[in-house]
Amino acid sequence: MNCLKSVSISALLLICQACQPAPTSTPADSVPPDASESIDSDLPSLIDAAANPDGTPDPLISPSLTVATGEPLPALSRDELTTLTSEGTTLARSWVDLAGLGKVIMPPTFTEALQTYRREALTNVPIIAPFLGTWHDDGSISRVYYLSIFPARAAEQVCVLEYRAGQQVVEEIVTDPIFTLSLATVTEGELRSPTVRTTQATARQVELHTGDKAALLDVFNADNGVYSFGLQGLPALPPGTTPTMKEEISQGLDTLGCTREILTAVANEALF
Repeated sequence: MNCLKSVSISALLLICQACQPAPTSTPADSVPPDASESIDSDLPSLIDAAANPDGTPDPLISPSLTVATGEPLPALSRDELTTLTSEGTTLARSWVDLAGLGKVIMPPTFTEALQTYRREALTNVPIIAPFLGTWHDDGSISRVYYLSIFPARAAEQVCVLEYRAGQQVVEEIVTDPIFTLSLATVTEGELRSPTVRTTQATARQVELHTGDKAALLDVFNADNGVYSFGLQGLPALPPGTTPTMKEEISQGLDTLGCTREILTAVANEALF
């Protein structure tokens, strides 16, 4: 399969359409539509099925999109890189072990289709290739944290969409919601936006108990919290995206200089 022939936006569109991987394991709180369904159809309720002690369901809090237009976070210091690598390694090992015991969701499989996509991208757009795609964490903090990284108009830039539904029990929010879009520049293998920092030096492949492999990436968020994300698919909207959220994302992509064509190409495919 030869999906990338140039660094043009049209080539990146082709990659999103032609290199779509087979659906992998679905996180517990994500949408499980058939692969042929649009992510806009049969949208899930924003009411979680899990019940409170009194039997009432917990609502998921979906905040309005924050478009981060400030300066990027500072470059990683040597100590920060050491911390990111060390804590990321520990998180990755814990994720694999707990998933093997059924305690958390399984890291997504690095499928042959995704490997082909990665090889082609590394050949043709090596600056941003290691970061492109939809990633998620282990969901151990109540809700799965999604990171979707889209190409931007500039060859060395990407747009980063972060999403995690919040959770409220009675009147207390027990999981803070995240819904943020930012523009990141990749320089010497390091990605920095106003809200996230990572480097391709932390990218790793790990073997799962099933014998499959997962592609992981360690990330600092705006609060310097370390997360280990697994590559699940091509850049896509997060599960549960409503029409209102989709419109906010579209406007945010315009504000930051990302392409709406990329959004259109991936929004109509259910990759989960």
